[in-house]
Amino acid sequence: MRRAALALLTVVGAGCNGPLPEAESVRVTAVERNTVIVTAVVRNRGGDGEIVLELTLRDRAGGAVVGRKDVPVSLRGDERVTVSDSIVVAGTPDVTAEAVTRYPP
Repeated sequence: MRRAALALLTVVGAGCNGPLPEAESVRVTAVERNTVIVTAVVRNRGGDGEIVLELTLRDRAGGAVVGRKDVPVSLRGDERVTVSDSIVVAGTPDVTAEAVTRYPP
């Protein structure tokens, strides 16, 4: 009886897997005055669900964080999406971008 219950939980749990997101690439796609547009490609190797894409901008010269934004993203199973968003920074930016996925959000 106990083995049957454990087997049932394993089967039911397998159908409820959430996303397994990974940021495949990220780049700065535009800079206009103090606004930076960042574009990232997110690959989901799991099921449907909501994730957060953490975008971070670092100053090229010293590596200091000059901007950060959390972007909510809805993913379907085995989907690849492109996400673009703007981040406002102080001054004229010369930056690099980083992206990290977070699940659960």
